[in-house]
Amino acid sequence: MMVITLGVFSGCMHKPAPNLPSHWEGQPVPMASLADKETDKMYVFIMYDKTMCVHTVLRIHSPQYGTVFWDPAGAYGKPEYPVVAKRRNDLVVDPIPSIPDYLSFRQYLPTSKVEIFEFDIKPSQSKYLINLLSPMAGETRAPYKTKTAPMYCASSISKFLSTHAKDIVQVRKTFFPHNLSAALYEANPTRIVLWDYDSILQYEVQ
Repeated sequence: MMVITLGVFSGCMHKPAPNLPSHWEGQPVPMASLADKETDKMYVFIMYDKTMCVHTVLRIHSPQYGTVFWDPAGAYGKPEYPVVAKRRNDLVVDPIPSIPDYLSFRQYLPTSKVEIFEFDIKPSQSKYLINLLSPMAGETRAPYKTKTAPMYCASSISKFLSTHAKDIVQVRKTFFPHNLSAALYEANPTRIVLWDYDSILQYEVQ
């Protein structure tokens, strides 16, 4: 088991945001630019510590249909951290964190950098995805199972995207978050935001 574990982690050893093209120049933006607006958006977060990718999160926001925050095998809202939130399987449901809320939470976990891939989507697309992940009124289970085993965050989200969001992104199921990141750079996001404790930089896809 230890050999397998070491093999898995060795496959993910790299600097933070390893797929960012070296010639791209980021523009500083304020935290306020990450607040929800009256547009439908899909966000994929890739988290890194100093030497490897560590987590993946999916957030879908619609001014008409609401917001879902899928934190597969994640820690947001768990009692060992000073952030109070209710989880249903691996959805954070009450309160649903904003992007600034979640970035603030990362101070409690080993985090060197966060990539946020932002996609403009249609209301019909957000409605479909939100309805898959969220239970309908009066129901306790959502159509799509969000409960995820530890270490399978990127696998779960990439599988969901490859199956149910083909009209937004073209990705394959993959185990490592940095491999999902590489695919998302090629998926024509609206913008890419890189956050760390010192800066928030926006990159326009070139």
